[in-house]
Amino acid sequence: MTADLGCSLPMALHKSFEELGSYGARRIVDRFTDDMLERYCKALDIAFFDEDFYGKKGVVINTVQKLALESPVMSLKEARFANRCG
Repeated sequence: MTADLGCSLPMALHKSFEELGSYGARRIVDRFTDDMLERYCKALDIAFFDEDFYGKKGVVINTVQKLALESPVMSLKEARFANRCG
């Protein structure tokens, strides 16, 4: 991962826990997986997939489209089960 900090040279932000070899995987879906995200977050003391980590007022939303008002409300566990592949 690199960050453009407004200067002419990007600054490398590689962390020791990053699995750099995966970024070159042939299949795009294999380059950064849910398991990798969980490991990366865990290395930063973030319980990304643990609903309790976000507290009582936390909300997890992952969408690329507007949700209809009648969209179902579900827990992270229910959403992951409903949207699983296979």
